[in-house]
Amino acid sequence: MNSPATPAVQEAACGGTLLSNPTTCLESAQPVAPAAASDTGQHPPGRPETTMVNTAGIPASDPGITEPERLPGGQDLRDVALQLRLMLTSGISFAIATAVGARGTVLRRPGTVAVVSESGETIGFNPAGPLDGAIRDLAAEALASGQDRLERLDIDHEAASYIGLSGGVSLDVHATRVRAGDPAFGSALRYLDSGAAAVLAIGTCGVSGHAVIGADRVAGRLSGPELPAQVIKDARFMLDSRHAVHRTYCPVGGTGSAGVQVWMQSHPAG
Repeated sequence: MNSPATPAVQEAACGGTLLSNPTTCLESAQPVAPAAASDTGQHPPGRPETTMVNTAGIPASDPGITEPERLPGGQDLRDVALQLRLMLTSGISFAIATAVGARGTVLRRPGTVAVVSESGETIGFNPAGPLDGAIRDLAAEALASGQDRLERLDIDHEAASYIGLSGGVSLDVHATRVRAGDPAFGSALRYLDSGAAAVLAIGTCGVSGHAVIGADRVAGRLSGPELPAQVIKDARFMLDSRHAVHRTYCPVGGTGSAGVQVWMQSHPAG
């Protein structure tokens, strides 16, 4: 029997705060292409490293590996907003792992979330999901360290075939910690849970946090109390579109690699 494949994890080299006076440098509605391998092992900022997830050669009795995930829709942040609000008011910190890109057979649609709390509670995990163990580990690392993580979880062609998936499969996942009682995140959750048409914005590189933008209101924050006008303008343009995009913002006259990245998901009214 072949030895198990090992996960390939890619971590974004990002930091800092949201830039002032940004412009939209790049917009991608598709997952970011894998970074090319190099002899130095370095990766472009904002690109997730790739981790090959351990699947091939695992005994059929392992419930978390042998079956492909059967719930590609999953739960997004609006679906679990009430549960997370209860955690916040109960004084519990937690980490949220959000799928922000996918390639190959869909394991989770973009926007699907999984949550790990410091009390041991988990939300949004599928026991049969071949990547759910790696997503849980990523969330647990973010919870313990307080540092955002952006990684590409990858199952190669051979391992994917072993568990009944066709072709190569990868999932870009962003994980971030939310501290107990965080008022900004609580405000964002309440607005998202209100059912109003809104766009969820998550800082994935160079900026951190969650914001919810509606037609006449903004709740939450991205590394600061105020959002730049361009981010708000782009989000409002997406209202009721049901789309999700990953955008890079940079200073006027700059390049995409110099900016910060924000993932946005449109939530229709209802």
